[in-house]
Amino acid sequence: MRTYLAFVAACLALPALAAPAQAGANLPLPGPAPVVLRDCRAIDGDTLRCGAQRIRLLGIDAAELPGHCRVGRHCAPGDPYAQARALQRVVTGPLVVRVVARDRYGRLVAQVRNAAGVDLSCAMLAAGAIYRADWDNGGLVGRTCGRR
Repeated sequence: MRTYLAFVAACLALPALAAPAQAGANLPLPGPAPVVLRDCRAIDGDTLRCGAQRIRLLGIDAAELPGHCRVGRHCAPGDPYAQARALQRVVTGPLVVRVVARDRYGRLVAQVRNAAGVDLSCAMLAAGAIYRADWDNGGLVGRTCGRR
C-alpha cells in the first residue's frame, strides 16, 4: 500500500516534472525520487502495465500490434510480438520508475530500470525498437543509451 501511495504522489507531482532531466549511463536516475513498482508486465514493446497504471518507456517507439497503426500514421517497423517478448524478458523483479511526463493517452512516460539496473529503454533499442528524439525528455534516453 505504501508503494502505491508513493506512486500516486509521484503522479500528482507531474507538473513539477516538466523540466528536462539530466543523467548519464551509470548515474542515479535524475529528477524527483523514483518509485519502486512490482508485478508489472509488458503490454507491447514500449508500454508496461503496473496494476491500473500504464507506463510508456521514454524515447521509444516499438512496432504496433495488429490493428493499432491507424491509416496515415507512420509506425515503427518490426515484429510487435517479438518486441513485446523482449520487453517482458527485462521486466524482472521490482522496477524503479521515474516519471517525466504524461502522454496524450494518459500513460505515464518514464525512465524505467529493472532490479539489475538495466534501463528498459536501452534494452528495447537493443531489441530493435526505434529511438524517437522528439519523444525523449531533454535527450535523457539519447545520453543514457548512446543515441545522440
